[in-house]
Amino acid sequence: MHWLATVAANTGTQQGHYESLMWLAKAAMQGHPIATAQLQALLDAVLT
Repeated sequence: MHWLATVAANTGTQQGHYESLMWLAKAAMQGHPIATAQLQALLDAVLT
């Protein structure tokens, strides 16, 4: 799932960014440590 997030993010489209976030969140929920860290970094950037 983490790989799918990476591929979707590199499409350069708004839809790709949405799909990337979805796959990243799914991977984090499954316990993927890199996806969890990336999702936390995104949340920190948005909330600060």
